[in-house]
Amino acid sequence: EGDTLAPPLNPKTGRRLSGTEILSLRELDGFDHFFNDVAEGAKLMGIGDLTITTEAGVGQFEVTMTHGPALHIADNVILLKELIKGTARNHGMAATFMAKPFSDESGNGLHTHFSVINQAGENIFCSQDKLQSAVAGCLEAFEASTLFFAPYVNSFERFVAGAHAPTSATWGYENRTAAIRIPAGNPSARRIEHRVAGGDVNPYLMLAAILGAALDGIENEMEPASPIVGNAYAVDGLPQIAEDWETAIDALEQSTIVPRFLHPELIKNLISTKRQELHYLGELSDSEKIELYLDTV
Repeated sequence: EGDTLAPPLNPKTGRRLSGTEILSLRELDGFDHFFNDVAEGAKLMGIGDLTITTEAGVGQFEVTMTHGPALHIADNVILLKELIKGTARNHGMAATFMAKPFSDESGNGLHTHFSVINQAGENIFCSQDKLQSAVAGCLEAFEASTLFFAPYVNSFERFVAGAHAPTSATWGYENRTAAIRIPAGNPSARRIEHRVAGGDVNPYLMLAAILGAALDGIENEMEPASPIVGNAYAVDGLPQIAEDWETAIDALEQSTIVPRFLHPELIKNLISTKRQELHYLGELSDSEKIELYLDTV
């Protein structure tokens, strides 16, 4: 699908980007006027400071926001995406958050770092038991929750082994091949990184699914399997992400886990909406699908 899209031009040189330059200051400098406008707009909109780096795909950049309460962050994700797309248009470019705009390049993820603070202001993930119970809850709801992390047909193009997106329900310490990573650092700042969602998700539904599953794990004192050490892509027999859009819809509809933390009417409405989308998308050509997703997600 993504082959009809052309990589962007470097605004300073006028040459089309042709290779990957991860963490490249030179490539970032080529887009400095655009990103300066994005950063300034973010401050004016109350989104806060941003950290911007080049990433693994051609013309791909990572934007990191300052942490905050979940609902506030969901609002900011929506605002930031619209800011970036609008600023890109003003600079004669197109910015997209499609999960997989280029079939041969890394897709766009929305990695979510979260911790839980109790009423005393303490991070409950300082407790290894609570941390692992939260991980276990996320893993148990993993397959049934896939639709919240991959809401469109293009979303599933991103889940390719070795392409910086997880393909199995796994967790590990400082392991970026796993779906859930526990970053290293000060125990007081202990957090979970949920690496499954694409850039095309609804952030409200995504955060509700992640935090609901984590809370379910904590309340039921669940225990996860042993953490993955090494390359998770190379391990056979692991529980996998739903393989396609229709399977993800079916998995949510059949789930007895997700209704424990999300309202049944919300689930029912989402399933009906996605079945309707699945039906009508089959009537579109590949180019029409790209046009549909390019600016709307």
